[in-house]
Amino acid sequence: MKRLSFISTRLTPSALSKALIGFIALVCLSLTLATVWQMNQSKLERAATARIAVSNIVLAAEQQDQDTLQQADNTLRDLVERVEQDGVAGQQQSRLTRLMAQDLINVKGLQGLFIYDAQGNWVANSFANGVHTRNNEDRDYFIYHRDNPDPSIHVGSIVESRNTGDMVIPVSRRINAADGSFAGVALATVPVAYFQAFFQRMDVDDKGVIFLALNNGDLLARRPTLTALMTTNVAKGDIFTRYLPYSDSGTALINSVVDGVERIYAYRRVSGLPIVAAAGVSCQHVFAPWWAYAYRSMTITGIIILALVLLGVLLYRQIQQLINAEGELNIARNELEIIAHTDSLTHLANRRCFDAALQQEWGGRAGILQLSRSFCWILTGSNNTTTPTVICRETTA
Repeated sequence: MKRLSFISTRLTPSALSKALIGFIALVCLSLTLATVWQMNQSKLERAATARIAVSNIVLAAEQQDQDTLQQADNTLRDLVERVEQDGVAGQQQSRLTRLMAQDLINVKGLQGLFIYDAQGNWVANSFANGVHTRNNEDRDYFIYHRDNPDPSIHVGSIVESRNTGDMVIPVSRRINAADGSFAGVALATVPVAYFQAFFQRMDVDDKGVIFLALNNGDLLARRPTLTALMTTNVAKGDIFTRYLPYSDSGTALINSVVDGVERIYAYRRVSGLPIVAAAGVSCQHVFAPWWAYAYRSMTITGIIILALVLLGVLLYRQIQQLINAEGELNIARNELEIIAHTDSLTHLANRRCFDAALQQEWGGRAGILQLSRSFCWILTGSNNTTTPTVICRETTA
């Protein structure tokens, strides 16, 4: 079978060196690109896993918030209906106090229940020590219900309880008189610590964050907690400015406006409530295992590339040495040929050189050569041979 030309063709020394360098470079480049691609895929997988995990945390926070405030709203709805139907005078006030005390026991997550009249005076509450002569007409939630006929639930910003001193989230409903005018407010307070304790059970890192905030950006609860939680507003953060206006839920890579930590966030508007739930895990935590993997991969790849380069250098030097040796052998062979075909005494071509030249000249078939003193007939060989037969005869002048 005929061999392929590109297999049987001998490369020149320069081409062989270039081929070796190109091959080593191609292997190193391929190995580097494969490692980079694998590292990038691993990073994307880590980010995707973090997004799923933080989204689940937000769903849990949303569900907890929704359940707690829904129970508080159901309790307030019942109290508002009783007050609007039966009023709060006489025995009804004592009855409301006992009912609210029982509701406080039955409904998890409530700190207190209160009824205020149209002037903001405490009419009834859930505490066993009776009604305190206090006035809450300066509270934002009271002003809201007084000035807005909306009968739906209202969730206000964090306030400090005047009864216990705790930070609480006010959840309230408007109480109307028979003619539809403002008659007071029914209030349920949810302690911030209730949500803080729930957040502590969530699986986020030390630099992670979980928070609930009103639609206006006022924080309601946060892990980790802040000393200025009551006055902290995150409305200027990317979640409220860049994402919520276009989507009620999603994930994003964001630098926090509160502490500046870069996190992978998930966010959701709580269905039926003016609240946003969000959670974030720090990129440092998410990608710490990936960086360890990346360092190992880069180290191993670097060692392999270094070994390939050293092997390439070694082979290149060997090739160069072989090329030099071949050149020296060629020079020596040429010198030996000159010595073999030259007479050492006269430094003229000897019989070996003459035989080689004669063989070259007589390589064809028939021919006749006549000399001055003799001539030779050159006949073709007999028996179909190509070796010439020389017949010489001396002649006289």
